Amino acid sequence: MRHRLRRPLAAAPPAPAPFARELPFLASVDDLWCGLTPRPFTCVHADVHRRNMIVGNGATTFLDWELTLWGDPVYDLAVHLHKMAYLPEEEASLTTRWSSAMPSEHIVGWQDDLVAYRTHERIKSAIVDAVRYSQLFAQGGSYPEDQLIDTMTAKLNAARPHWHIPAPIDPRTVERALRPH
Repeated sequence: MRHRLRRPLAAAPPAPAPFARELPFLASVDDLWCGLTPRPFTCVHADVHRRNMIVGNGATTFLDWELTLWGDPVYDLAVHLHKMAYLPEEEASLTTRWSSAMPSEHIVGWQDDLVAYRTHERIKSAIVDAVRYSQLFAQGGSYPEDQLIDTMTAKLNAARPHWHIPAPIDPRTVERALRPH
C-alpha cells in the first residue's frame, strides 16, 4: 500500500509557499492507513453533514450522494464527526449510538481507526480548502475575507501537528498566502 500511495504524491505539484513542506502532505498518515483494521466494506455516503440531511416526520433523508463509495463505515463516521464539530458530550452520545447500531464485524477496532480517519480528514480539509479559498480570494467579493482567513487558519492549525509544524500558523500568514499577488 505504501508504494501505491507514494507514487501519486511524488508526482503532485509542489504546494504554494508559505505552506510548502519537504514531506508530502499525507506522509504523516501513511502509517495510520497501513494500520487500519480490516472490516467489511459497506456503501458509505462520505459527506453526511447538516446541509445534506432533511429531518422531519420522524425520518431523515440524505442528499448529495456524488461522493458515495464502497468503503469502511468508520470512514463515514469520521467524515461526519469532522464536518459536524459536535460538542464532546454530543460526540460521545453519537459514537455510542453508532457503535451500538452497527453490526459487530463492522466495528472491530473502530476507535483507533476513527483517529486515523479523522487525521486524514483534517489534512484533506486543509489541502482542499487552501485551493478553494485561494480561488475565492482571486474571484473576490463572494465571501467575507476575514471569515475565510479565520476558517483557513483553523484548518491549517488542525492539520499542523500531523505535518510536524511546531508553531501555530498565524492568520496574517494565511492572509498573505491567499491574497492574489
